[in-house]
Amino acid sequence: MLEKEEDIREAAGMYNIPKMELSDTMQEISRLAKQIRDKKAILLDEARVNKSSTKAKLPRTAAAKDRSRSVSILRKKMSEVGVEASESENVNS
Repeated sequence: MLEKEEDIREAAGMYNIPKMELSDTMQEISRLAKQIRDKKAILLDEARVNKSSTKAKLPRTAAAKDRSRSVSILRKKMSEVGVEASESENVNS
């Protein structure tokens, strides 16, 4: 009995999706929206290419570069040798 009711509904077109006809202005708006979406996608792709080609590649696992020279190391070495470096407080400026 349920199957018969279902067949009647299908025959009557209850499950058919009506086609929507867009007016000329709506068609123009949808066409312009599609052009805008396409242009945005192109600009995003170009930005990705430019960003990846201009930046230097450095892996996240790379350790920070140690400074081999600094004022504190210089003062320490000079004091070990016997030179007093207290007079040179503003050495690095």
